Amino acid sequence: MPANASSTVACPADVVAPTVPVVTDNCGNTLTPSAPVISAMPTCEGNVTYTYTFTDCEGNTHDWVYTYTIDDNIAPTGTTPADLTLQCITAIPLADVTAITDEADNCSGGVTVTVADMNNGGIGCLGNPYIVTRTFTLTDCAGNTTDLVQTITAEDNTAPVFDGALPSDLVLECTDNIPVAPTLTATDNCSVPTVMYDEQRVDGSCPSSYTLTRTWTATDTCGNESTHVQTITVQDTTPPVFTGDLPEDGFVDCDNIPIAPTLTATDNCGNVTITLDEQRVDGDCSSRYELVRTWTATDECGLSSTYTQTIALACHIKIWNAVSPNGDGSNDIFYLEGIDCYPNNTVEIFNRWGVKVYEVSGYENVVKVFSGYSDGRSTISRNELLPTGTYFYVLKYEFSYDGVNGKQNIDKSGYLYIQNN
Repeated sequence: MPANASSTVACPADVVAPTVPVVTDNCGNTLTPSAPVISAMPTCEGNVTYTYTFTDCEGNTHDWVYTYTIDDNIAPTGTTPADLTLQCITAIPLADVTAITDEADNCSGGVTVTVADMNNGGIGCLGNPYIVTRTFTLTDCAGNTTDLVQTITAEDNTAPVFDGALPSDLVLECTDNIPVAPTLTATDNCSVPTVMYDEQRVDGSCPSSYTLTRTWTATDTCGNESTHVQTITVQDTTPPVFTGDLPEDGFVDCDNIPIAPTLTATDNCGNVTITLDEQRVDGDCSSRYELVRTWTATDECGLSSTYTQTIALACHIKIWNAVSPNGDGSNDIFYLEGIDCYPNNTVEIFNRWGVKVYEVSGYENVVKVFSGYSDGRSTISRNELLPTGTYFYVLKYEFSYDGVNGKQNIDKSGYLYIQNN
């Protein structure tokens, strides 16, 4: 008889009927074995025996045994779920053994899947993530195991989002009402955010000019922030307005110049300062000119309005009633100041006996001028220097404010002294 035999296999399915050796009796006859007696098949690991009995013609028997040792040392397999990167801890899915769907083993027995989580203790915020190490353990019937590790990271780096329509920037006049700051709300992906409000005022160049900066800050539990800023610019663009009766333009003579009135003005936002400036503008002749009065109303922001009154002035002729025709450049002629403005004039000069010694129309202090010489029609000695003494003049002229309006006939007379030595 040959010796019993054995072998080792991994799985029960690997057990097959062994090859039976050739056995002969002492007479050289080949014996035929009986059908094998097979022991119970283990569910996973263990021994299985095949027992064959050989019997010769005399009934002598002998058993030949083949033993299979089932020893599974190959671990099961499966696919690890993909790692996850999430924003919120609450978004981490629950551990589920069914996440492994392709587990397999080298033997036909089932594979048991268990799962366990560990975390790093983080808070789930930017810079301090909450990390879950999820381990799926695959175990076959022989106790061989495979660990599949999935890493899930939760790190909230998303700022809250304000809800609804947000207040926009405004540019207002100082007379406008400043709107009340609304209460804003916000939504966050992971938590309920808080919204804080702050308002800062920056004064401008005047009391009616300033800027309000309103800032709403929405913060989640991880400190992620969103801000909304509204800028309200308050300005004064309206100049002051003069009030009451305002002086009108007009024509007056130099002896009746009206006193400049005190004007008043109002402003929409503050106080007003009024200044007066008066300028003389010479006309086309020496006795006519204009007074231009300008009132300027200025508010606290530097905005100003002006009102201008123009007074056209005409001065009556001023008579210099002394003549010393000695050629020294002083009082050499009978000087009628402003006569150039009134060309429609006549000048007559009489001596003490009533004799006319000088007469002219259109006197103008240059060519038609009395310089102490007789020139009257009734003068006996024409073009002679008149003697020292007191004379009498008669001046007639057509007065007008502007050469057109307000014409008047003016007569002036008086004494004229001539000193010729």
